[in-house]
Amino acid sequence: MRARRLAHTRILTVNLPRLLNDVISGIVSGHPGLEIVGDTEAEHVIDAIAFTQPNVVALGVAGPQGEPLLALLRARHPLLRVVTIDLEGQRATAYEPRAAPRVVSEISPHTLLEMLLNPMQSDLRGLS
Repeated sequence: MRARRLAHTRILTVNLPRLLNDVISGIVSGHPGLEIVGDTEAEHVIDAIAFTQPNVVALGVAGPQGEPLLALLRARHPLLRVVTIDLEGQRATAYEPRAAPRVVSEISPHTLLEMLLNPMQSDLRGLS
């Protein structure tokens, strides 16, 4: 039997408050398939994506102010997964290529992990 190798997920964090960044760092450090490749502010996100080549962008948003940035990311990088997290850490939305957004209204470390992993990894790890 051949062992399946989990794909490596590279995460770029954008506009996240220090506490939320620390929570995500803790989640990532406990999972060998995840790596934070950078942390940036919104005005540098396009350059940071080009430099770090992430699979996922974890984007901190404050209400509708994050919508133009989300639209820009999805237009320029249609295959990039984006997970938006409100700045209070109460709600998150995963935007997958060619799929409807998945909204989670109660965030826990487990749900954040699920949202950061790609669907194949979630299935392999039994994290549905």
